[in-house]
Amino acid sequence: QSECTTWALLGTTGALGLYAEENSKLGAALSSNVVTMVAALVLANLGALPTSSPVYGTVVKKLVPLAVAALLFDADLDRVRREGR
Repeated sequence: QSECTTWALLGTTGALGLYAEENSKLGAALSSNVVTMVAALVLANLGALPTSSPVYGTVVKKLVPLAVAALLFDADLDRVRREGR
């Protein structure tokens, strides 16, 4: 399977998660993250997503740190500091 196909399937699972969270009660209750993970697990178990791929390394090394930084920009750091004590 090509890396482009893996990227496309990962992007599709992410879009499905966002869509489900905004447009269904179950998706909103589970959150887009959980829906995305479940969709990716199903695709992997069906053989549509490979169990290992260089794409996953890129996601972990590049995209996850960017996502964490984006979440921190949106965080109320004063509240985090107060509640962390």
